[in-house]
Amino acid sequence: MKKEIVINDIHFNTQKDAIETTRKILLELEYEREIRPAIEGWDYLNALIKRHPDYESKKGKGIDSIVIKRDYNNNIAIDLKRVDGTIEDISWIYCVKSQAASPKQNLISAMRYAVIDQIGDFKRNARQSSCICGICGKPILPSHKMHVHHQVPFAELAEVFIKDNDQPPTQFDDDPITHQAKFTEASNVYSKCWQTYHREHAILVASHSKCNLSQGKKYTNEYN
Repeated sequence: MKKEIVINDIHFNTQKDAIETTRKILLELEYEREIRPAIEGWDYLNALIKRHPDYESKKGKGIDSIVIKRDYNNNIAIDLKRVDGTIEDISWIYCVKSQAASPKQNLISAMRYAVIDQIGDFKRNARQSSCICGICGKPILPSHKMHVHHQVPFAELAEVFIKDNDQPPTQFDDDPITHQAKFTEASNVYSKCWQTYHREHAILVASHSKCNLSQGKKYTNEYN
């Protein structure tokens, strides 16, 4: 039997319902940017962040406000602004789920982060010439938002590499801007090997963002 989720006295029958409702609330509050105790939405978001398994370390000396922002993929996201002025990232998805990212999830995130430059180079080169969407076959016009699509799913490439390389990293750094997990200096060899593997095996094509997103995130290194 699935466990009911309760956030600020709102009962959700499924995790999916809780995630969809929370996303809707964040989008409605986005114009405020910083949510403080006297602002509408505080009670819900304050109850939400307390569900995070690392809440005590996340809050530090106390929470001054909850900052609503967009992450590097333009997803709605939040940071915690502490009373001492420091900023701490926190995943509202993991708050809903009441669980932190697993080592495997952080590893995949770091692998995505490690090939951002390859994705960016491909996109810039594609923009310099007339390009066709590799999914629908229609032209990608200058006014269209372009994505980079992995013909061999990104998740599949990552899994093959992980299986072929022993002892993947379990400790990760946090990007100070995007807050995405990334490889540490100690994992530099593993990161370089993965970058080489991706460069040699990834089959990238330009696509309309809508076409790419319709394929699911396992195919892409950028999704909204």
